[in-house]
Amino acid sequence: MTGSFEVDVESDSEWLAAMNELGPACREMLRIWAEMEGEEEQLSNYTPRMEEIFRCFSSGSQHPADEIADALRDSRDLMIAVNEKHLELVQGALKTWHGTAADDFEVYLASMKEASRKYENALVGVSLLVEAYRSLVLSMRRDVVALVQRWIAAMEAEEQTQAKIGLAIASAFVALIGTFATAGGATGLVVAALGGGIGIEIEQMGASSYFEIMTSLVHQGEDIVHGVNRARAKIEKGFRDLTEDITGTKLGEVRPARPQIITAPSFDPDDFSLSEEFQRGHPVPAPGGPLVEEPKPEKGPESDIDEHGTDVYPEQVMR
Repeated sequence: MTGSFEVDVESDSEWLAAMNELGPACREMLRIWAEMEGEEEQLSNYTPRMEEIFRCFSSGSQHPADEIADALRDSRDLMIAVNEKHLELVQGALKTWHGTAADDFEVYLASMKEASRKYENALVGVSLLVEAYRSLVLSMRRDVVALVQRWIAAMEAEEQTQAKIGLAIASAFVALIGTFATAGGATGLVVAALGGGIGIEIEQMGASSYFEIMTSLVHQGEDIVHGVNRARAKIEKGFRDLTEDITGTKLGEVRPARPQIITAPSFDPDDFSLSEEFQRGHPVPAPGGPLVEEPKPEKGPESDIDEHGTDVYPEQVMR
């Protein structure tokens, strides 16, 4: 085996094509050297393992992560606008509103502001996890390129060494979490999940035969896959921790309960007299009835009325 191995690790299509070509070629070389050096009985052990590591090397795609990251940035901008513009606009419009209903709505509005901040923080956390995934994919590919280059050099070299080589994935997340070291909330949970090193090193190619160099490729490839799986587990933990922070007992913080609807017994819809421009076809409340009708209770798993007859968000209903 001579030459070099170069591939654009940021091109999903180019990477997949390279792995689809390299994997079968390496398996064929493993077979050839096993037969030439009398190691055929070991093929049943190493061939499936080599096939598996190249399957893992081919997995993962960084391009969708870019699209997801763009969508998350747009979502975060929207949440910032909700908090800094829309909710403040509502707050200003209610300055002359007084009474029990106004007080209830004031509490609700404050809860909505806090919920939007929590959403914003969660979006930052998700963005960090998506970037961590992309970083992991690219770091794995760089490690594989370095591995293949060392393998080629080993096949060409007269003497082999056993020097330790650190994996790139061991520091895949360091740059990502550096600016969030003191982050709180959902982002803090993600930083905590991604923290800590992977702690894996692999040896330089070292062997006394070409077949052993081929088996060394398998062992070192498995080391890379092991490191990737450990890093992936950190990302998965980050998603679980973030999800738990905005669901279950925390759901009320991101979807605060609606304020009570309060209408005086003497309410007369004729006195309300909204112009058609503002009524916009909505039904006019009946005399003596509520200003806004409560949803009618429904039966079945899709109902958003709890056992007390209270209207709740569908997400807050136990299915």
